[in-house]
Amino acid sequence: MPADKRAGDRGSIERPGSDRGQDRTWDRIMVPEETLSICPAAVSSIGRNWPNLFVVQRTGRDGLIEYPPVDHHVISVQQSGALLLSRRLGGDTQRRRAAAGSVSVTPAGEAAEWQWEGLYGRIEVYLPPARIEQVVAEALDIDAERLEIAASLAVRDFPAEQMARGLLQELQVPALASAVYAERFALLMAVHLVRAHSTLRRPSGARKGGLTPFALKRVKEFIEAHLAEDVSLGDMAATAGLSVFHFCRSFKQSTGMTPHQYQLYRRIERAKELLADRSLSLASLSVAVGFSSQSHFSTAFRKIAGTSPHRFRSEL
Repeated sequence: MPADKRAGDRGSIERPGSDRGQDRTWDRIMVPEETLSICPAAVSSIGRNWPNLFVVQRTGRDGLIEYPPVDHHVISVQQSGALLLSRRLGGDTQRRRAAAGSVSVTPAGEAAEWQWEGLYGRIEVYLPPARIEQVVAEALDIDAERLEIAASLAVRDFPAEQMARGLLQELQVPALASAVYAERFALLMAVHLVRAHSTLRRPSGARKGGLTPFALKRVKEFIEAHLAEDVSLGDMAATAGLSVFHFCRSFKQSTGMTPHQYQLYRRIERAKELLADRSLSLASLSVAVGFSSQSHFSTAFRKIAGTSPHRFRSEL
């Protein structure tokens, strides 16, 4: 995976320079958070418990910006209407009219110079190469050296667009942004990158069938014991003795729900039980079942139970 190899090398990198014909030497490869000092973000995932991805939303008007190499693959989704977009990558410059929803991919370790004309708004999702390697090894069972993430500019990619917009929504509604939800998005985005933006384009060979009854029982008990905590998919998968990729697919085959959906469902069911204790305030009850505030608990409760916690309690 050549792009990933470059991301692991933090020495100097030569990059064809500006129109003056000079080359630019970067001192090192950056981590995603450092790009905020180059191009500020309207919102970012700094401070969130999102270990396998970094997300930002950037906005602006006519401009030019040069990014040093970053140690993550970058998936950019254009939010604003049509604008003229230019990207210089590896010495080559591409120009396209980018429509709202168009997707661009910049492989890890590549410096990029961006220029645009018009109102600018985009979501950037940064995925570590290690996440891609995990998907390749676990789902495809091939040598990661055979795969390389390919660059693209302003292409139509509805799945990537929807995933990026979903992540942005999670950032804008903090209490709904759990580690499980974000980690699942990272996994899905990694699988999609391999399928649609790599040198290997064939269906994955994930195992068939759901969890064994014993594994399903252990996972359900684990979730039940940690309803008030923001547990990760990795923790759940370890309980079942599976990789995250296989666990997610197997869990849904067994239950009809994703791990995040099941966890949310169980939190609401536990809340229904606690609502019978009228000495508990709704604020205390919200924390007891894993919500950061009463308002977010009420929103989730109404969505699943079809009524408000207050009305549910009054009818007990």
